[in-house]
Amino acid sequence: CAKEPVDFAFETTSTNLNYTWTSTDSSGNIVNTVTNRTGLYTFTPELPGDYVIELVANGASQCVSLFTKNITIDECVPFISCTKDNPLSPEMHRLFITMISKLATAPNGSDVNVYAHKEIAAMAPYTTEKTAMIYNFINTSSA
Repeated sequence: CAKEPVDFAFETTSTNLNYTWTSTDSSGNIVNTVTNRTGLYTFTPELPGDYVIELVANGASQCVSLFTKNITIDECVPFISCTKDNPLSPEMHRLFITMISKLATAPNGSDVNVYAHKEIAAMAPYTTEKTAMIYNFINTSSA
C-alpha cells in the first residue's frame, strides 16, 4: 500500500560489500536511493503504481552484481478502527472475553442465548440504544 514500508534483504556469504538500492517509478524517475553495507533496504512509496527496485552489490574485487525486482503498490483504503480512540474499548473487550469464555463452556445442545444470557445482557448497553452503533462508533473518515 502507498505510504507503507516495503522491506528488502540481500543475503550472501561474501563480506565487505557495498549495496546501492534504487527505486524507480513507472516513468523512470528515481524516487529513492540508499547505499549501505547491511544489504537491508526499506522503501516507502508515496504513491500507488509500479516500481523497479534495483540492487547493485559490489566489493573490493570490483565485481558488480545487479538484481532487480518489480513491485506494484496499491492505493489501500485506510483502516478504520471502531475501538482505537473509544474510551469504552477496554470494558467492551473485557465483556467480550467473558462472554466468549462462557460460550466455550456451553454444554452440547444448550441454547447459548440462555446459557450466556448475563454475559450477552452486559454487552447490550454498548451496542443497543436509541441510536444503536457498534461501540457508539461514528465514521468520520472521508475515505
